[in-house]
Amino acid sequence: QALGACVLAFPYSVPGHVPDALVLLARHSHLASAAGNALPRHAAAIREAVRATVAEFKRTHAETWSFVRPFFDQDQLEALADVLSAGDYLV
Repeated sequence: QALGACVLAFPYSVPGHVPDALVLLARHSHLASAAGNALPRHAAAIREAVRATVAEFKRTHAETWSFVRPFFDQDQLEALADVLSAGDYLV
């Protein structure tokens, strides 16, 4: 949640750390999913926290996405799309 707070602290801009932080959150979400029964209590909470963070980032940057998109490379965009399951929004 702390990393999510670092992302959401800049609701209308994209400091240099934000793209990598969002990808790191996405990876943790996938790791939690892959853990399966090893972390059943925590996996759902991790996935939901990551999904909520990415969704809020999407919401606050939607109107300026054409200006924000160049801050992300293709791999970063795909990682975000995977979390949101919104294939064409970020790509």
